[in-house]
Amino acid sequence: MDELYTVNELSEKLKYSRSTIYRWIEEGSIPHQRMGRQIRFTENDVVCIINKKANCKEVYHDAYWPKY
Repeated sequence: MDELYTVNELSEKLKYSRSTIYRWIEEGSIPHQRMGRQIRFTENDVVCIINKKANCKEVYHDAYWPKY
């Protein structure tokens, strides 16, 4: 099972502000999971976000995410 990340954790990982992450969620431009009022991101969601926002042709399937 993938680890789940909060908006704060995603913000730290991607080095984008929380408001940017929330804006992307509202726009529907990034994959995410809703659990009631909470929003979570899986590692696969994070890889998709990076690939989408980087607008690159190479897709990263085997990303390593350090555990804090």
